Amino acid sequence: MVIAHNKKKKYNHNKKEEENNNNQERLGTNPRAERERSSPCEGRDNPRNGRELDSPRSDTVDKNTAASGKTVDSPRSEKAGSAASDKMDDLVESLKSKKGLSTLDDDFVRDKIERIFASNNIIKRKFHSSASFKQFSKSQEHEELQKRIRKELRAIYGVFQTDESDRMKLLTRLRTTHDDTERREIVDGLLGTHTSTKERLPHYDEIYSVLCEKISPETVVDLGCGMNPLAHHYFAQHNCWPTILASDISADDMKFLDECFAALSIPGKTVALDLTKDDDIAKLPALTKDADVTLLFKLLDSLEEAKRHISYKLFDNIKSKWIVASFPTKSLGGKKNIARAGRSWFERLLARKGLAWETFSVENELFYVIKK
Repeated sequence: MVIAHNKKKKYNHNKKEEENNNNQERLGTNPRAERERSSPCEGRDNPRNGRELDSPRSDTVDKNTAASGKTVDSPRSEKAGSAASDKMDDLVESLKSKKGLSTLDDDFVRDKIERIFASNNIIKRKFHSSASFKQFSKSQEHEELQKRIRKELRAIYGVFQTDESDRMKLLTRLRTTHDDTERREIVDGLLGTHTSTKERLPHYDEIYSVLCEKISPETVVDLGCGMNPLAHHYFAQHNCWPTILASDISADDMKFLDECFAALSIPGKTVALDLTKDDDIAKLPALTKDADVTLLFKLLDSLEEAKRHISYKLFDNIKSKWIVASFPTKSLGGKKNIARAGRSWFERLLARKGLAWETFSVENELFYVIKK
């Protein structure tokens, strides 16, 4: 009886405690309930209840990622991407450090590098597997890459570049003098910063005399122009004052020409084009359709070396009334003659296009005057 009485008493005590707890929970004053709600291991997120506990930090990242629609890259992948970019930047800079290539656009040089990578997996793998440009620069693959890309860049562009570092000094002088004789000397100095125009200097009067007599142009498009558009005053000597649209690879060179046009009051504008690219060739019909003549001075050999048969596509897209193309008759430096027979490929092109042409020549240059 004593034991039975004690059990009943304990039961009554527990029942009373439970009722008391329920009353406190309804009033929001139950300490135990508060502990269960606030504990990270209790309640709805308790792993014991079969649910995983979400980290507040991971929840925030997930929400931000969802809102931006972007994938969060790991610090390691970001670091690797940055290193690869730095390595390519260093390679571009090293290639442009050579004389005559410094004004080329970085993107243009990168494109040439990627083309070589596409054609040579050994060079490509070595570059990407090297920890840094310094490591890559000590390899045979780097030496081969330099040889290939400089040959192409110089063939397209740098073979004609000389003292670009002096150009800004000459432009500054041009802006500050009003003496016609001095201005002419400065212009000749600017023409002398490019090998092609330097060789042409003694013959400009003769060349432009022929062009003005046969064509008398009012609008001229000068492709692969170099510094040639600055010889505009030779047109004026033969009663021609054409508007010039000048184009070459380097955006920096075109900006420089724009500044010279302003200083010399030459009517014209510039546009940077890479004529080895189909996208840029596709712009030619709109650029040339209203022109009287398109000049291709010492351009086609360089383009053909970079991309064989590209001259056909060029002629298909030039819509001016006339084209004047020229070729060197001596090798660079004048040490070796280039026979006219070496231009037979070009005359075959003209014949296949059904175009009529005449030729004339000066000391180091052969000109084709072509009626479209």
